[in-house]
Amino acid sequence: MQLRKSFLIAIIAQVCALVACQPKSRHSTVIEGRIFNDKTTLVLKDNSSKGFLNGQEFEITPDSLGKFYLEIDLQEAGYFNLNRMPLYLTPNEKLIIHIEDEKLQNVSFEGATAQACRLLNDHNLNIKSGSFINGYRLNDTISFENFQAELTKKYNGLVAAIKNSERGDTYFEEIELLKAKLHLLNTFIMYPVYATPHNESREEYFSNYNKKQAIVNHHIDSLLKIIDIQPHIIETKEGRKLCQKILEIRPDFQLPPLIKEYTISKNIIDYINGGGISRRVIEYKDKHINRIQNPTYVAAINQRLEKFAHLLPGKPAPDILMEDEIGGKLRLKDMKGKLVVIDIWATWCGPCKSIAPRYEELAKKYVDNNSIVFLGLSIDRNKAKWKSYLDDKRTDVRQLIVNSEGLKAYQVNSVPRFLVIGQEGNIIDAFAPMPFGDDLEQLIKKSL
Repeated sequence: MQLRKSFLIAIIAQVCALVACQPKSRHSTVIEGRIFNDKTTLVLKDNSSKGFLNGQEFEITPDSLGKFYLEIDLQEAGYFNLNRMPLYLTPNEKLIIHIEDEKLQNVSFEGATAQACRLLNDHNLNIKSGSFINGYRLNDTISFENFQAELTKKYNGLVAAIKNSERGDTYFEEIELLKAKLHLLNTFIMYPVYATPHNESREEYFSNYNKKQAIVNHHIDSLLKIIDIQPHIIETKEGRKLCQKILEIRPDFQLPPLIKEYTISKNIIDYINGGGISRRVIEYKDKHINRIQNPTYVAAINQRLEKFAHLLPGKPAPDILMEDEIGGKLRLKDMKGKLVVIDIWATWCGPCKSIAPRYEELAKKYVDNNSIVFLGLSIDRNKAKWKSYLDDKRTDVRQLIVNSEGLKAYQVNSVPRFLVIGQEGNIIDAFAPMPFGDDLEQLIKKSL
């Protein structure tokens, strides 16, 4: 009886252990493994169109032994990047990764999509490097026929590898075969760049370049006729870039509507990332958003705008802790009762330095007005360099410095950037105009 009881306990323990190792939900996907350098931070990025627009990513910190584990909710198969390593993941599956070097080059995979991941890493073609050309300078004496024969050999080799990689996963195979054709097209597009000698005179270079361009043009047009571009190609980072490449060389090429909508959506989000909720950005968004029918893309745009909602005019201005040249502290909230204009800049920023004289001229107009304060706020990490620069470039505008974390609430992704804060401590414009014309001055006059 005791033996039977011990046997049952062992069986239950095995079942519990098996259940514990399984993903928690029906759509959970597990990534686990070990990395040679346990200090390397791993970031998993979602390369789907939705994930890319949302900037979705997951940070993984290995333990002291270099082991890592991540479980994500994955509704459908898709492409990801672990740092620079391309991955293909499917729902309710586990992928085990062994990374033997910190550059993530010596890697092995185990699991349902191991073959797919090996293919992606073994044939990780670079669009900027000419895809199949792989960044190598072509011998300018090689005939186009020989180049084409070598290219066909490489393309056929990739196609064979794709068809042998993930049998039964038609989604993966369809996308990879289409990507291979697009890479073939890109190789022809880049051929004149890599096959034209750069040691010639400017006239000789362009003459040779144009001759080679004329040779490949009809091959490009022939390929465009037979490539059936499916909307799901935008679910891969390379597919999106290659479609953009097509539009650059043939702007009238008819891509599927979903791909065009994605391109418009990405442009709007890029504008938001660069300019926040400035008037220019909102006007651009309002002009183009009606061309987007896909609700996922519209939601991604609105989600990105929500990140800036706390910076809308009338919202309380997030406080900023600033420091002067001698280490004195000053808070934005301490200046309540005055209109505050802030130029956010850095010593390494050329445009910041070129625009500074215009800002100083504007500040001089209000030197006798006690109800307004003009500040220069540096985001330099090197305080000594900042102080040295100010010693050489003295200004009448009060200069302060801030830790980049201190501006996190203002979503400062680039400089120069101008803020105008009202006398009640509320935001007037968190993305104020630059002092090129009179827009900033008009905003100041209106706010006093």
